[in-house]
Amino acid sequence: MYLFNSKRKTQTSKTPSKLKKDKMLYPTLNQPYVFFVILLAGLVSGFLFDLSNFLNIFFNRNKVTKQILYFLATISSAFLLVLCNILCNYGIFRIFIILTFLTAFILQRFTLGSLISVAISKVSKIKLPKLKLRKTKTSSSETVQENLNDNSPLK
Repeated sequence: MYLFNSKRKTQTSKTPSKLKKDKMLYPTLNQPYVFFVILLAGLVSGFLFDLSNFLNIFFNRNKVTKQILYFLATISSAFLLVLCNILCNYGIFRIFIILTFLTAFILQRFTLGSLISVAISKVSKIKLPKLKLRKTKTSSSETVQENLNDNSPLK
């Protein structure tokens, strides 16, 4: 913003001290809000990894599904961080944003994450009843042969 109008050599209505306040005031007032939103994003990302661990139990701890679930959790956590940063900080990455996200993520994994993992391990020990499926014929050619041998009309 210029102090003097380019067409007329008169001074604008704002004094230089007000110009400095306007430029500096908004980003500093926005920082606690950004800190809080990024802190929540780190906690939610930790819960995403807990969810992937929980889903891994239902897939019988398969190595391939474990890697796929961790990959999806990592991608969604990174997407969540970038989305929150764009929405509340206009996409400006600063070092405190990354440190806040990592701190919240690590705190969730060591505090609430350990409690959740204990609960998940107790749930995983519960034996669920297995579904009984009725037996079907293994070969479709046997069914075709039975239909060919049967000379009765359609029922």
